[in-house]
Amino acid sequence: MSGIFDERMMYFLDTNNLKSLKEMIKREPSSLVRLYFLLGRGKYEAKVLEFLKMFANDSPEILLDVAKKYLKDNSPILRFGAIISIEFIARQRAELVIRLKDVLLELLSDSYDEIRTSALYTLLYIATKNPEVLHADYDKFSSLLSDKEEMIRLGALRLLYLLGKHTESHLNETLQYLLRGLNDESETIRAISVEWLSELIREKIEQLEIGDKEISFLVEKLAALKGHRAKLFAILNLLAKKYDSHFVKLSNKLLGMLKEKDNELRASIAVLISALGEKHPQEFIGAIPVLLDMIKENKPVLVAAALTGIGSLSIYSPESFLKEINLLKEFLKSDDDFIRLGALITIKNIAKKYPNAVKDTIADLIALVSDKNPEISFEALMAIKNLVSDDPSILKNRVGDLMKNFHYLDDACKAGILWILERVSQKEPEDVLPFFDTLKEYLTHPNDYLRSGAVWVIANIIERRDPLDLQLVQKMHSLIRDPDEYVRAGAILALASSLKRIESEKLIEKIVLDILNSLKDKSGMVQASALKGLTICFDKAHVVFWDKIKDIMVKLRSDNRAVKIAALQLLERIIEKDFRAVSHEIDTLVDLLMEPDDLIRDMAAKLIEKLRRKISKNPIEAN
Repeated sequence: MSGIFDERMMYFLDTNNLKSLKEMIKREPSSLVRLYFLLGRGKYEAKVLEFLKMFANDSPEILLDVAKKYLKDNSPILRFGAIISIEFIARQRAELVIRLKDVLLELLSDSYDEIRTSALYTLLYIATKNPEVLHADYDKFSSLLSDKEEMIRLGALRLLYLLGKHTESHLNETLQYLLRGLNDESETIRAISVEWLSELIREKIEQLEIGDKEISFLVEKLAALKGHRAKLFAILNLLAKKYDSHFVKLSNKLLGMLKEKDNELRASIAVLISALGEKHPQEFIGAIPVLLDMIKENKPVLVAAALTGIGSLSIYSPESFLKEINLLKEFLKSDDDFIRLGALITIKNIAKKYPNAVKDTIADLIALVSDKNPEISFEALMAIKNLVSDDPSILKNRVGDLMKNFHYLDDACKAGILWILERVSQKEPEDVLPFFDTLKEYLTHPNDYLRSGAVWVIANIIERRDPLDLQLVQKMHSLIRDPDEYVRAGAILALASSLKRIESEKLIEKIVLDILNSLKDKSGMVQASALKGLTICFDKAHVVFWDKIKDIMVKLRSDNRAVKIAALQLLERIIEKDFRAVSHEIDTLVDLLMEPDDLIRDMAAKLIEKLRRKISKNPIEAN
């Protein structure tokens, strides 16, 4: 009878009539054993495996009921048929085979590689969907990492990775296994180790214990594993942000690698040094001569990487690059974004300490504000900002070029331009006046930086606007209640400047009273602006606030330095107008002579002297 079944099975397999074979096995599940025996015949092995895979999807319970009986059979072919059936079931329905866990673990020691491999991958399918089932068995898989079979080493590594990243107690062991995988003779295992290592560090960096040994090993592998350099570099770059102190101990090693003949490696190290140089410039300052040589090589990748490192180190030592300014200016015109960006950052850092050395780059910097790369646009603006901080007149007759594409820039770049305009408008307000209407549009912008930037620029030029825009004055009046303290502070100064040209006594009184009310603001900046505002519009405002001078004088006792200074400036105007109003405050001024701040002490001393002279000349009035 058994021979008839064998012949039918072979016939069904020969004719690819798997449907009839399936129906036959469903009628008599025990006949699966005869099918297993066909796995030993090369002609039928592939077709039997194809059928078992299909049957595992169609009737997993029937297949499981038969297969589990032969997992410990003396016949290797039956054990293999049983375990491969279980593996096919586990691919789709891992929960069905969980109860076979102990038998599967035993089969990892089977004398046949195919059986061990199938048992391991069955466990892997279980771990993928139900990792908690195998947490307690984590340590049983590490020995398989030394197995002679590549597929077993690969499966074991995957299993350890899946279990390890779900169990905090095994995280660091898993890290070590993945690092070990980088030394495997198999390129497949090395590649997958890099991939899983990247995932683990990215997801669990806060919980991992990574020290000098691990980082040194990864740096070595960066040099050795050329095919995986990009991902290894990404790992090291990520680690450099958290474990920078460990990299510092490797500074000599990294500087040495910067001189290797391998250009790709040199580029990677240059970029890595850029990440480390910002926090530890002293340890990596030795890279500067090598990086300067690299930017003179006719290799764009090397130049871009070297400029990245130079940009970072130029924060600490901008003078090291003064001799290369002409070359840096040429790089600003490069077609390569990374080259332009690296040169730009370096020029920005030079401009902060040596603005005169790079002030002739202003036209190039303005042109780069319209660059298609928003990062380049922003860095160009930061370089201009550094130049304008030293000399606002550098933008004389160039504000129009700067504003050319203002509406098309992102918010960060717009905020940068508004900061620059605020500085320029202090010295060259006429250059900014043509853009008054554009600035007004941003007074209602939802972005606090843009709204406050527009307010402060307008505050500097509003009194030069002819005729005075009363609607704008009303808008500024409403902005002194804005949620943002910078907006409130700027709006107060704009109102104070406007008051010089307002004739309506009723409107003057309303604005001055609101400015006075701002002295109660929680923000020291707003309080200081209110005091400055009263000083700016003193000639018209003093009539309104004269009977409230006590509210002003109390600010001399503020803890905020800017508030004290602004109060002293206003006090000087009050003394000049009528010293009697504040003659009783001389004791407060004397107290300020004990201030640690030199400027406040000097201002207080001068006001005391001025007040004493006034009193000595008019003693009766003082009383």
